Amino acid sequence: MAADQTLREKINEWCENRGFRPSMSFDEATTTSNLRRVAKVPGLYTLIFNNDDVFVGMANDFSVTLAAQPEPWQSEIAEVRLMPRSKSGLALVNEAVKLQQEAQRLGFTLHALPEQSTN
Repeated sequence: MAADQTLREKINEWCENRGFRPSMSFDEATTTSNLRRVAKVPGLYTLIFNNDDVFVGMANDFSVTLAAQPEPWQSEIAEVRLMPRSKSGLALVNEAVKLQQEAQRLGFTLHALPEQSTN
């Protein structure tokens, strides 16, 4: 990764090198037509936040996962990157954990999960 790249460019280059599909805005990712297109598709996803934090996760169904993003996050997500996979369950979890660890080693800040309401 070039030294003169912005952090966002470095994150996107990392995503591209790992096989994530092109970036889209959260609004685009959650349109009805896109949610229909990714329904029942398992895989990995990276959320890139406005502050350049990242969240790497796994989904058994992209449409369910994208539609269920926590309310506090929805206005903070700048970009979404998807990587469809044929694996599921523990194999997918393990792959997501490896990518999370790699992102941390590269100096990317992992976005914290939102606090759960106790009301």
